[in-house]
Amino acid sequence: MDAAEKIKIALDETRMLIMGAQVLLGFQMRSVFQDEFDALAEHAKAGTGIALLIMVAVLGLLLAPAIQHRVVENGDATRRIMRVISAALTAALGLFAFSLAINMFLALERIADLRWAIVGGITALALALWFWFAAECLAVMRTGGKELMMTDAPTTR
Repeated sequence: MDAAEKIKIALDETRMLIMGAQVLLGFQMRSVFQDEFDALAEHAKAGTGIALLIMVAVLGLLLAPAIQHRVVENGDATRRIMRVISAALTAALGLFAFSLAINMFLALERIADLRWAIVGGITALALALWFWFAAECLAVMRTGGKELMMTDAPTTR
């Protein structure tokens, strides 16, 4: 697989994550306008705000690589843009996991007691981090890993 194809796949992955982040952000924005929002405890309102801000940061991190690829790299496939994409996706998924955990805690707190809400939030965080990071690390360690064999290449327009 050539460098341009690797960059295209990486940017396509960011676009798919953007759709998921937009859906969660939409639900979070809508929750503020629900009638029951005023009846929430102060910590639940603060948690909703924090989760909302985290999702805005996630969207920013997911949008940045495509913009950098087009503006900074002139659409060319470079090792630098691949590192930028990788770093942005790693940070975005980490923040996404924390936002998901906060939302799970807030949802469970309304239907269960505090202990179960905490357990549910931590479980959501652990599962997200496991499937997004730890499982991949184990697979890379088991196979010995591969260094990214990629050279800078201009793309055809």
